[in-house]
Amino acid sequence: MVLIFPGTEDQYFLDGYLYNNLTFAKDKIKDDWDFFYIIDGGERKGKSVLAQQLAKFVDNSFSLERICFTPGQFKRAILSAEKGQAVIYDEAYGGINSRQTMSIVNRSLVKMMTEIGSRNLFVFIVLPSFFDLDRYVSLWRAKALFHVYVNDDLQRGYVMAFSEEKKKDLYVYGKKFLNYNVVKADFIARFSSKWVVDKDEYEIKKRKAQELKDKDDTLSDKDFNEKLYERLQEPVYDFLTDGEKQKILKCGQSFYAVRKLRAKDKAEPEEKEEDEETED
Repeated sequence: MVLIFPGTEDQYFLDGYLYNNLTFAKDKIKDDWDFFYIIDGGERKGKSVLAQQLAKFVDNSFSLERICFTPGQFKRAILSAEKGQAVIYDEAYGGINSRQTMSIVNRSLVKMMTEIGSRNLFVFIVLPSFFDLDRYVSLWRAKALFHVYVNDDLQRGYVMAFSEEKKKDLYVYGKKFLNYNVVKADFIARFSSKWVVDKDEYEIKKRKAQELKDKDDTLSDKDFNEKLYERLQEPVYDFLTDGEKQKILKCGQSFYAVRKLRAKDKAEPEEKEEDEETED
């Protein structure tokens, strides 16, 4: 274990294997590289804590501001980040409509890859399983996978690390049964329970994102699709094409076109009323 930021309130221990690999990355990012990492594992096993520790190590300026729970927050963080800084995309989704939400997450990641590369950033994606990620992201863009787990006594703080090549084999041979043991990890490491951001503030930010998800989960499939359509029309999702929005909504081109016309017809009378009020 290596003591990070010794003598400060931010100090914590980092496993030697993790320290060596991330030190290498910190040096190489200066040569016009970007580093994209996946951290996965079950609920309450410590994956968010590990992501924060790794992000803080590679970027001493890292703060809660660059922990994102929604595609919109993620896009803004990437576009405002400076070279060499770290951003965490910490999933806050689940429930009935998680598959459609994951589709938005995947597409937002793919769309932002060019920006991530050109800005030479460290990006950590936190989610339950990397098998749910888009193949392009998980196989070709991610530099490594860190799978967080607990031991037989339910003790947290364990992580299996898979290199760029090893995680490709894991995706191919382990996806069918979600088996992380079909490929031998490059190394197994330990990590502490130290939070590097204020835990209460983190929970508040996450809860706000969670509340939005909970509202969606109480809707019927029809109402959820209606709300999802409205949300996809917001400016923050302009990076998605109409075709991609159709795939997320799981609807045909003609249905989507009709839905778009109805929304336009509904908006025009409201705009007309506003103009008349202005004239008065």
